[in-house]
Amino acid sequence: MPHELSWLTIPIRFLWLLACANGLNLIDGMDGLASGVAMFATGATLVTALLTGNIGLAVATAPLAGCLAASLRCNSFPATIFLGDCGSLTIGFMLGCFGLLWSQRTGGAFGLAAPLMLLALPLADVMLAIGRRFLRSTPIFRADRFHIHHKVLTRAGNPRKAVLALYGVCGVCSSLALLLSFSGHPWISGVIFVLLACVGISHLRYVQFTVALSTFFRRSMLREIREEIYLHELQQDLAGAETIEAIWDVACGICDELHFTTLRITFDGRAFERSTKTDVKTMTWAMTIPQGQEGDLILTRGAENSQPRLMAAVLDCLQSSIAQKELTIRSRLIKQPTFTYWRESLGGERGEGFQGRLECAGPQR
Repeated sequence: MPHELSWLTIPIRFLWLLACANGLNLIDGMDGLASGVAMFATGATLVTALLTGNIGLAVATAPLAGCLAASLRCNSFPATIFLGDCGSLTIGFMLGCFGLLWSQRTGGAFGLAAPLMLLALPLADVMLAIGRRFLRSTPIFRADRFHIHHKVLTRAGNPRKAVLALYGVCGVCSSLALLLSFSGHPWISGVIFVLLACVGISHLRYVQFTVALSTFFRRSMLREIREEIYLHELQQDLAGAETIEAIWDVACGICDELHFTTLRITFDGRAFERSTKTDVKTMTWAMTIPQGQEGDLILTRGAENSQPRLMAAVLDCLQSSIAQKELTIRSRLIKQPTFTYWRESLGGERGEGFQGRLECAGPQR
């Protein structure tokens, strides 16, 4: 091979082959779509192999191109033959192998960039399917009707028009891949490809990604990240606190950072309280958790910093730490179980007998 395999390239190439095979399998949802996508990718690979003198790659791709061209006659809408899972997975795997051969000849920083452009449509469908199912907390392998071709079909209203539109996308991607391989400025085709990909995905209007992006760019996101960081720091610091005083010091420091209004802990007959001057009208959140029979834990926060979910999480951390400390103190105060030994004795005045008792206490063994 022209390029030596390193420990990092092996898993990357494995994932590439896996993505190519599954991508073409997922895109096979309309008559002639998977065959046409594979035909564009195979044709561009064959042209590149012939222009670069890569005879081995040309010999490998030419039979597949002929088979796909012949199958499109019967696989186009309305189709009479179908690829099926075996056909789509096999063709996707072969295209992934062709892409690896292409990248080895190209080398450099771009590597798999041109093969990635060729298979941009099926690979994008795989990534979007994984992303939207992850955001919806649904199984990744559960089938749905929200793939790219489903979206295009909804807008086109006709399977033939939808497939032709996706053929146009594949044609543009193949042209950009060839431009990247033979142009003196490959970054130009890369920039054009990224811009077109962003515009195309935005026009699909996936609700999951729209909501995720709006949440990501929300002003309060940075504050939420900081609060989560402080929450993890609170858990770590409370784990190392050995006394109630240490717990109180940790709680005061974190609550100052998170702008809590009032913090009060009653524990074992002692009260710890910290409050800041604020308008009572702005105090909207107050949470109280009983601690044992006599103690409690109170936490309040102003309206301008209202985050009830975070308050509940902080209260849970403090309550767990204090409960663990209370359990430790009680275990020290409980008396150890004792054994009682009896001994009968005879004697006494006037010859009368009596029973006596001798108690000996000691730890249980």
